[in-house]
Amino acid sequence: MRTLVLGIGNSLLTDNGVGIEIARQLRERLGDRQDVVVEESSGGGLDVAERLIGFERAVLIDALSLPNGQPGTLHAFALGSGPTTWNTLGSHDADVPTSLQVFATLGSRIPERVDVVGVEARELKVFCTSLSPEVQRAVPLAVEKVLSILAPPKAG
Repeated sequence: MRTLVLGIGNSLLTDNGVGIEIARQLRERLGDRQDVVVEESSGGGLDVAERLIGFERAVLIDALSLPNGQPGTLHAFALGSGPTTWNTLGSHDADVPTSLQVFATLGSRIPERVDVVGVEARELKVFCTSLSPEVQRAVPLAVEKVLSILAPPKAG
């Protein structure tokens, strides 16, 4: 099963770059694994959804900004069953679930399963190429979470 792991964000906007950083670390950890493709995107919902076409499975990694959220908190959920991530819903773009429905209606092969791993951000709009300390501490946990999602199911 071919899986796309897509880190989403903007590395110039503090914690907005957490998805990109996690994707870069995963690329190193996964090496030459043939069934997983790791990419980065700074686009919105349509761009993200288009990148998923042709894959059986996908894992999206992005920053979250939830009311009363604690920076550095890790969340994992199936696309559509959890909160919207910072970069997958914009005022000038369709969200990822809606975009995937459009592509499916047009006959594109979309993933059967899309998981989302999100990290609560402290700062998303300030120009800075470093993650906040809380978000930086969550990066290894998020890498391990994605690796556990990618692991084959245990027999038993």
